[in-house]
Amino acid sequence: MSRRQALQEHMALLGDIRNILAAMKNISLMETRKLTRYLDTQRRVVETLEAAAGDFLHHHPAFLPRQAEGPEVVVLIGSERGFCGDFNTTLVRSLERHAPRESATETRLVIVGQRLMQKMADDPRVVARLPGTTVIEELDAALARLVDAVQEQLVALEGASPFAVTVLYHAQQDNEGRSRVRVFRPLQDFLSRPRRYAEPPRLLLHPARFMAELIDHYMAAVLYEVFYSSLMAENRRRLAQMQGALQRLDKQLAEGKVRMNMLRQEEITEEIEVIMLSSEALAEEKGPA
Repeated sequence: MSRRQALQEHMALLGDIRNILAAMKNISLMETRKLTRYLDTQRRVVETLEAAAGDFLHHHPAFLPRQAEGPEVVVLIGSERGFCGDFNTTLVRSLERHAPRESATETRLVIVGQRLMQKMADDPRVVARLPGTTVIEELDAALARLVDAVQEQLVALEGASPFAVTVLYHAQQDNEGRSRVRVFRPLQDFLSRPRRYAEPPRLLLHPARFMAELIDHYMAAVLYEVFYSSLMAENRRRLAQMQGALQRLDKQLAEGKVRMNMLRQEEITEEIEVIMLSSEALAEEKGPA
């Protein structure tokens, strides 16, 4: 096989890889557009519920759920697919800052996402490994699995608070794709908002029942926001990875085309030289007329 043929096959392979990467980039781009709409709406829902809880608890502080102490369940929302940079590595580092392995407090880890599972395969604290989401349509099933797993672990932690749960996930910060790992504990910020009203809210329900139902709605809403934020950050990182890879491939393909032309010119030159040498040899054989 000539050098030009070998290079041609290599460039064909690079072209196939480029098509795959372009398709992955387009999928991530479509997901970010969908998630932008969902995430904005969900954040408004969560903010509304937090404001309502704050208004209620400023006047009825006795109904504030007791804060979790001691053993806890830590949920890490990782990625189901790769090509997202240090997305999962950053989560592992944040976990070690939040709950070091040497800590005496019992910690049970619930891991979401195949890629994160691979990074934490040897961690003895992991008690549940759950598949994550690749597209927004898979979110309902993922949430149902997570809720079941967390409830099971809270039951196993006898005497633990029903809110002894911490979630580590990537929270989106800006439109440039940068994100940070947020350590989130449900219900801890209900009283952080300033008091807005001097008079207590008028309720149609008993305060205890109102708070219980508010917590149910809040937990469902905030878990959706967590997954939306994580999936958005993951897809934006993947977009950046795919864009960088495509630029490098385009550069290699351009350089390969230049090399292909040079090799083809060399082959043409060699063919002309062979023809000329053959003509000279034939003329010498015939001799003078």
